[in-house]
Amino acid sequence: MGTAPHPALALKPPGAVPDLIPACAHYAGNEKFIRKAAALREEVKLPFDITCDCEDGAPVGKEREHVRQIAALISELSKNGERFGVRIHDISTPHWYDE
Repeated sequence: MGTAPHPALALKPPGAVPDLIPACAHYAGNEKFIRKAAALREEVKLPFDITCDCEDGAPVGKEREHVRQIAALISELSKNGERFGVRIHDISTPHWYDE
């Protein structure tokens, strides 16, 4: 059986330059603000992450529809590898599993 590589070598070869990780995240909980953040990111030509908020952004009783809308927006707005994150409900709620 072969020897597994050290974790430091498993993801990047020695001497590789680490990926740029933006130091700023913009939280947005509805379609209007997500689109506005995506447009701003494109306009300023600076990388920042957009975190789509399914927890505080979801209308009560419409959590499932909201997460579907978020998924569709991310699919539509992710053109050139831009990064989107998603903040989901806490595991103690019934909504986290769907999200």
